[in-house]
Amino acid sequence: MRYLLLVLLLNLSMPAHSQVYKWVDSNGSVQYSDQPPAASVASEAKLNINSKPLPSTETAPSSTTQKELQEFKGRRDSAQEEAAIKQMEIEENNKRCADAQSRLKMFQEMPRISLPDGKGSFRGTTEDEHRELIAEEKVNISTYCKH
Repeated sequence: MRYLLLVLLLNLSMPAHSQVYKWVDSNGSVQYSDQPPAASVASEAKLNINSKPLPSTETAPSSTTQKELQEFKGRRDSAQEEAAIKQMEIEENNKRCADAQSRLKMFQEMPRISLPDGKGSFRGTTEDEHRELIAEEKVNISTYCKH
């Protein structure tokens, strides 16, 4: 089994190291082949083609490139932070909007509302106070419920 695997691998690697010929035919066209050209060709060149990749010529990024990369990352991080803050503000406004709508509905459905009197007990609102509470919630809705 090992012998078969070795033969197979050797056969696969042979085309990678084969000879390539280049010549110009009678029409002036450049030809490439793994077979040598006919004897009537005036000039031929043997090309030594290796299948090994060329060594990498990449160099380390320059200090300018590094600086630009750091600036880009800083701008990207700032933009992400701003987007997160904006999303939190939107969510907070949505919550305040829902709360204001809920209170407005409650104030409109209940003619008398009890409020703390500051002495540990509750007192009923007057009609003017009730209208003020409704007006406050309408202002809150106009402020927080902007879609």
